[in-house]
Amino acid sequence: MDFFDELGERIASTSRFAGEKARVVADVAKLNAQLGKEEYRLRKAYYALGKFYYENADAEADVIEPYIAAITDSKDIIASLKQQIEEAKNK
Repeated sequence: MDFFDELGERIASTSRFAGEKARVVADVAKLNAQLGKEEYRLRKAYYALGKFYYENADAEADVIEPYIAAITDSKDIIASLKQQIEEAKNK
């Protein structure tokens, strides 16, 4: 009887481990999708800034500020997502 109890415990332990790993993989995939979206937003912000600057080379600095803020925000979000991905992988 001890053999079957031990076998049952090992099977339960293995399934809990597999479930946890599946959750981590799903979390990382979700974070990677968010990262991809944010990197796309960053590219769009760089493009918009470059286009605006090209078309308005003599513009005042305060006019360009919203573009700079959007780029800075995206960079901060990307750094945070990359950190979350590393933390999720190291669980």
